[in-house]
Amino acid sequence: IDRSKPDDVKRAIKFSTIDSNLQLTMAFIVNSLLLILGAALFFGTNSSLGRFVDLFNALSNSQIVGAIASPMLSMLFAIALLASGQSSTITGTLAGQIIMEGFIHLKMPLWAQRILTRLMSVTPVLIFAIYYHGNEAKIEGLLT
Repeated sequence: IDRSKPDDVKRAIKFSTIDSNLQLTMAFIVNSLLLILGAALFFGTNSSLGRFVDLFNALSNSQIVGAIASPMLSMLFAIALLASGQSSTITGTLAGQIIMEGFIHLKMPLWAQRILTRLMSVTPVLIFAIYYHGNEAKIEGLLT
């Protein structure tokens, strides 16, 4: 955008706001649906479902979930988790780009900005994965 033209700046802010709000709203809806699903299916049961893999496996077990159990339900759960994570990651990347461009005035190519903001968000996860030697239970406990 041409920063010397107020109309261009106003339009860029408008579309950035719409984009961020749309991404966050989608993440909120997916996360809410996941919580509602978990609450509806597992409230009052004597199950010890503390990890995502336990929940994934339970959704295909008819003794726990009932007649709606299926591998497709488990797969939809996994896809919903992935969509939620991607939505929040994209929002964080775009927010980092806006901060670097608008507030810090850091001038670098768009692809480099996105790689830098993604690396800043992924680095802590990589550090803990190396520290815990890839132990899935410890990493999932950290996530939870």
